[in-house]
Amino acid sequence: MAIRMDVFKTVPDLYVYQVVSILSSFDLKLDQNTVALWKISTEDFYCIKWLLAALPSIQKYLKMVNLQLASLGNDICLLKENKIACTVEDITQLLTSLESFFVKKIIVFDYKAIADRVIKGCARAIELNCSYLDSTAIAKIHIEANVVSGAVEMIPYETKWCAWPDYGFVSMPDVNTLPDSHIDFMCKNLHNQNKKVPKGRFLAQYIGTCYKTPCHEVIHIIQGINKQRGNTFQAEHDASYSMMTLLWSISKLPDLSPLFIEGLCEMIYHYQIQSANRIWNKWNQSEKLQYHQWKDTFGLTSCPGWTTEGPEGLILESQMKTMIAAEGISPVKIELIPEERIKVVLDVLFKNRTGNILSIPVNIPADLKIEQNRIEKLVQPVSPDLLNELFKILQCNE
Repeated sequence: MAIRMDVFKTVPDLYVYQVVSILSSFDLKLDQNTVALWKISTEDFYCIKWLLAALPSIQKYLKMVNLQLASLGNDICLLKENKIACTVEDITQLLTSLESFFVKKIIVFDYKAIADRVIKGCARAIELNCSYLDSTAIAKIHIEANVVSGAVEMIPYETKWCAWPDYGFVSMPDVNTLPDSHIDFMCKNLHNQNKKVPKGRFLAQYIGTCYKTPCHEVIHIIQGINKQRGNTFQAEHDASYSMMTLLWSISKLPDLSPLFIEGLCEMIYHYQIQSANRIWNKWNQSEKLQYHQWKDTFGLTSCPGWTTEGPEGLILESQMKTMIAAEGISPVKIELIPEERIKVVLDVLFKNRTGNILSIPVNIPADLKIEQNRIEKLVQPVSPDLLNELFKILQCNE
């Protein structure tokens, strides 16, 4: 089943990103001739909130290629023009076709422009909420693309994001300007998981990275501006714990509204939580204990697993940061993040915390302390009332 390529060239980039994400959510491991289903009744709160917000626009763009999301029992299917549900083979072909558009540069995201607008939005949100910080230094924070040296041994470094507090900028791998050698490396080492993903899928998913990662790296810049002296464990904890709250805060800035289409934050949250849950289910007791100690001391406890030589140490560090970023979305109560939370979080990180902060007690409000095994609650299926609200919308469009 072919997608009309000329049609999707006219769809705004960010909606193509959402369509790819929706198609990827169907269970494609079944027999190719089986009706493809999205087991939506098992999904989390943020997934349903994403669809409730995004569905009108997504249905509009799917309609351009004679497709439509619909309910089928307690699941979601994708209907063709003749109201026949797409099979696993159909969805796989659709997804492969869309992903090929990125590889062939038929659809090109301006990753650097998105990251730059996000990080400037972060700087503005921090400046608005932290009058005690150096506003002049904050205003200068910006994004720069990594420079490619041509040396093979430099590829692991040239494909990383990095904060440079002394210089006030964040460097990023702009995949639009990187050679194939670098893209291949990133496909093989996405999130330090040592698991290769198809190039087209990586290019589509990387847009989410350009929203999330600047929110992490900018905190490292502010740590430098605030003259904090800590260690890797503390610095990475604070940046990871706060990044999703910061993302939500900047999504509400009026001048950034075109960058945050309907449901985008909720979609990013959903996938962050799902990634964290996969990590949680793979961890052994020792790894879970290290995480709990690090989390419960607000990053002031070291993690021996991070210092393991070879890729294992990098993997555990990346996994723990993924986990606390997910749990930080909803430390106690499952809800959309209240607007006032960003100031509270930033004050916990930075107010009266300068110099050697490893010796400064952290005063964490009760509603910001992450519950034990929080991820297990975040992945719980959504309430029947919210699910019924989604099904009503789907049925009205059928």
